[in-house]
Amino acid sequence: NNSLEGPLPEGIGYLKAVRELRLNNNQIDGTLPDTIGDARTLKILRLDMNSLSGTIPSTIGQLDSLIQVDMNHNRLTGSIPSEISGLRSLVNLYLDYNLLVGQVPYTIGNLSQLEDVRLSHNQIKGEVPPTFG
Repeated sequence: NNSLEGPLPEGIGYLKAVRELRLNNNQIDGTLPDTIGDARTLKILRLDMNSLSGTIPSTIGQLDSLIQVDMNHNRLTGSIPSEISGLRSLVNLYLDYNLLVGQVPYTIGNLSQLEDVRLSHNQIKGEVPPTFG
């Protein structure tokens, strides 16, 4: 638990060698920059327990080495981008306790490594994608 605050800088995606970005349990606010998709070496992205708002950028789908995305307990809005299907190595997806809406993208069930999905405490509606089974 730290006291980092303020928005994430646009340059965060230019961290070309970073494998793990753990900024959880802070007071980080603002939106997740589109440039996050340029951080291609990321394996773990932990931004949980902050005050992030806005949508999850579609560029997140470019991070095909990610094994864990943890952005629970924020104020993320909008829908889960369909580009999330680009996260071919993803094992854990934690987006619970946000303000997400819409439906779960059908393509999410095609992520063959996915073991743990947490989407509770959002405003997601619709059917569970048939690709989940």
